[in-house]
Amino acid sequence: MDSLEILHQRYAKALFSFAKERRSMEGVLRGLERLSSFLHKETPVSQVLFHPEISKEEKLKLLDSIGKEEKFAAAFMEFLDFLVRKNRIKLAHGIFLRYRDYYDTQHKRAKVFIRSAIELSRVQVKELIRRLCGCLEEEVVLDIRVEPSLIGGLFVKMHDRVYDSTVLGRLNNLKERLKA
Repeated sequence: MDSLEILHQRYAKALFSFAKERRSMEGVLRGLERLSSFLHKETPVSQVLFHPEISKEEKLKLLDSIGKEEKFAAAFMEFLDFLVRKNRIKLAHGIFLRYRDYYDTQHKRAKVFIRSAIELSRVQVKELIRRLCGCLEEEVVLDIRVEPSLIGGLFVKMHDRVYDSTVLGRLNNLKERLKA
């Protein structure tokens, strides 16, 4: 784990404890999701917040304006103030990802990544959710993406388990066995 990842994890854990204490876990999650959408890509907001020559006060004014417009939770606004004052606002997206992991664990949610060569039908998605809920005993949150390079089959990642039944995965396994 690199030093940046350690910082994301520490700040997310501290924020999660703070939000839990303030009974604002959902509000903080919503704020992080919204802010992360501004900061994860090149936007006017990210340009201002990440610019080294723009004062902390100007950055805080911008965040205050966004916070009022987006109705951010007070606990989240306090955290943003802290990040700006400590010159850590660039960590916000990574903190969001770790915070969401803590939140999902607390609420017994499992994020499951599905990759398929073709788009799955609603019936197929419902069946996947039904089967996954049965084996995980958690609420399942799917992240489904189409990747034509897989050729066929499914790639499923949940927690620390990976199931790869894709044609590409099988071809790669065959290639490795032939090398040996």
